[in-house]
Amino acid sequence: MSLQSEQVSRCFAALNMTRCVWDEKEYTKFVQRTLNPLNPLNHLNPLNHLNHLNHLNPLNPLNLLNHLNLVPSMQRPYILRRPFFLLISVALNLVLAGALISTIIRLGGWRYAIYRLRLDETGLYAERKSLYQVLPDKPGAIVLLGDSQIEHCEWRELFGDTLPVLNRGISGDHVDGIWARLDDVLRNRPCTVILCVGVNDLLFEKPVRAIVKRYEEIVARIRLEAPEAKLLLISILPVNNEVKHIGLDNAEIRALNERIVKIANDNQAVYIDLHPKFVNGTGNLLPEYTDDGIHMNGAGYLIWKNALEPFLSTTTPQYTKGRQ
Repeated sequence: MSLQSEQVSRCFAALNMTRCVWDEKEYTKFVQRTLNPLNPLNHLNPLNHLNHLNHLNPLNPLNLLNHLNLVPSMQRPYILRRPFFLLISVALNLVLAGALISTIIRLGGWRYAIYRLRLDETGLYAERKSLYQVLPDKPGAIVLLGDSQIEHCEWRELFGDTLPVLNRGISGDHVDGIWARLDDVLRNRPCTVILCVGVNDLLFEKPVRAIVKRYEEIVARIRLEAPEAKLLLISILPVNNEVKHIGLDNAEIRALNERIVKIANDNQAVYIDLHPKFVNGTGNLLPEYTDDGIHMNGAGYLIWKNALEPFLSTTTPQYTKGRQ
């Protein structure tokens, strides 16, 4: 078989792969035209710097695209007959790729992203919970109970060593998680329980009705088992979607805070409204108190300290073991 015949057969096979319907005779004429040495698109032209690539290889995607450009437009795949849509598709893919890369960089880079993908958040939660279970009892402690807003702060150092402060926060915790680990809190016979939870439930899109129901159960159980303990309910802080997109509307936070106020009033608890101290004119968390749009920085925790200090006590209450 001659070189030209072999090339004709291979090109015909390539076009079959694209489902272009040509008869053998018409296609032979087409290939003879493309093999013309005067044709600048001739891939056998020694002046063509791409000649060293085998553009007649039916498995080479460049071959299909180059030859389809010479195929009558109505016999090309639809997207190639409409180059505008092809350009739009490429542009959208570039935009999505850029957004993904930008997000990864903002979250800490590729290595951190891979690390977080390999890391089991459930494992981190379980590790922290198991640590609290083995720590010794501390009767009369001031227990801060909640999610990452509690866990991230060094409360004992912030308040000084004179107060028996216990940090019982776990990042990502929610009302069901708090309910499940109340035993480890109440065994310390706390003189004060400071509760801050709910924002993760909103992020997880848990219905407000369900959040409030479990919140009420948590408060009722603390009241039953440690009736003399001071119970401080902390308002949920606003977020700032401009610093970083959190995906949570501050109106939802305000609505849940209103329900927490009612829970406090119904259970002789103290509601500490930190929300106004951290909100700006547009209802967002003040950017000077956060680096990621949701968590406090050092300046923010100093405001917490000043708001909590008047309510702290070291009087050991009576302890009554109740039922769930």
